Amino acid sequence: MKNRKITITIEPDIYKELLESSRPMGFSKVSNLVRYLVLHGLLENSKLNGDSKTLQVKVDNYREILGYVKEKKFGSVEGFATYAMAQYMARFALTKFQKQRVEENNNNAD
Repeated sequence: MKNRKITITIEPDIYKELLESSRPMGFSKVSNLVRYLVLHGLLENSKLNGDSKTLQVKVDNYREILGYVKEKKFGSVEGFATYAMAQYMARFALTKFQKQRVEENNNNAD
């Protein structure tokens, strides 16, 4: 099977961000960074199993959250988001009947 070529058109603002990110991430060209991001995303999705899932969430105040995470030494924004969701779920737990519905939906999804 031959390699296939794919052309991606992106907005100038996104290209500028990718250009600024490519060197610090160790890539000499934006195209190499994009190729890595696409293939890395595919590999991550193929490794998903059971209770593990990758989510993409658009956040308007990412820099503020990143600053908070660094100051509070939470590690990464992803780790902080997971921690915050777990805290919220513990604080506002589901009722017995809600848990039962969730379990039924999970069983029906299998």
